[in-house]
Amino acid sequence: MPNGSAAIVQKLWNYCNVLRDAGLSYQDYIEQLTYLLFLKMADERKKLQPEKAPHIPGGYDWPSLLEPEGDALDIHYRKILETLGRESGMLGTIFRKAQSKIQNPALLRRLIVDLIDREQWMTLDVDVKGDAYEGFAPQRIVGIDDEHRAIARLLEGPNVFISSRNWVLGSDWVGLQAIIGR
Repeated sequence: MPNGSAAIVQKLWNYCNVLRDAGLSYQDYIEQLTYLLFLKMADERKKLQPEKAPHIPGGYDWPSLLEPEGDALDIHYRKILETLGRESGMLGTIFRKAQSKIQNPALLRRLIVDLIDREQWMTLDVDVKGDAYEGFAPQRIVGIDDEHRAIARLLEGPNVFISSRNWVLGSDWVGLQAIIGR
């Protein structure tokens, strides 16, 4: 793993450890990071390649997470997950039944502001993003259901690196990988 890749993976794992210490399971903290990374990278893609960006309704996008604090942030994040889960197409599939598992709004704010917003994820070399993804792969969850496997098969293609062997957390990683073009 190149040095920059190792730093990104380590940074992600450090925050995962904080989430674990806050009582979240492995699946929960990977899921929450995935939702947040999806929103951040969708915002970056909108700026870099608007024609390829997923449509995220205004007010339920990444910039809307940057200002609120405390309970207002917690309420807004939950509303984003609920609203996006009702959208049609891939977006609704990714966020369907999504729930915030982060009970501490200050911790949610740290994830948003200190971890995710400080990086420009779309401009990272594809190898760095791949290494970050693969940094989580050894910990992947097995026993994915048929619905998620079907979604993975639909999305397999030259610009999306997905297989049931690398499938993590169902549609959450599908959406993230679709955004990063891995």
